[in-house]
Amino acid sequence: IIDRITTSQGERTDIAVWVTRPEGAGPFAMIAFHHAAHHPADIYDHYTSLHRHWASHGFIVASVDSSANVIGVPQSWQNLVDMSTFQLAAADMMLAESADPTSDLFGAVDSDRVFVSGHSRGGGASLISLWERPSLMGAVCFEQVSPLQAPNQDWDDPARNGNRPFPERPVLIFSAANDLDEAWPLVDSAFDQLTGPSTLVTLHGT
Repeated sequence: IIDRITTSQGERTDIAVWVTRPEGAGPFAMIAFHHAAHHPADIYDHYTSLHRHWASHGFIVASVDSSANVIGVPQSWQNLVDMSTFQLAAADMMLAESADPTSDLFGAVDSDRVFVSGHSRGGGASLISLWERPSLMGAVCFEQVSPLQAPNQDWDDPARNGNRPFPERPVLIFSAANDLDEAWPLVDSAFDQLTGPSTLVTLHGT
């Protein structure tokens, strides 16, 4: 549980984080995951198989539930920034727990190997998190909303718009070409802004 997060919609308390961990003591590389903007979020139902798959390969996954934050909010720049705030808060909570000798997660997280991941708007938030925290190792995005295309940006403020390169970090993007919300080639606009090692996997006909 994250005690408190402040976003554009005000202060949120007792934010749920679902942790999926490998067997053993660690430390493990960590993935901070943010779901898509569906309500209820159902993160434990929709993404459990993915998180267990990652855990089977030695990653500890922290999946944050920000469904209270995204309800009724348009697909805007601030919406994605708020999701990034939740995602980074989940990562910070995990790092703090891993450093606390009284926590069940003591020693579980390798602080030098922290990644972000997300689906749809959560994927767009993951890319914003790369700007917000260059220490992140990289990102895995599934059919992400491109920050470049998000409405209501302040194009005159270099720190509040999506028209800039991402930090030089590895990024893996998965795209279903016939997706109802982010059909091909919408996902490609963010891929073109990547500066580090990156791969875009587009599944045509899906």
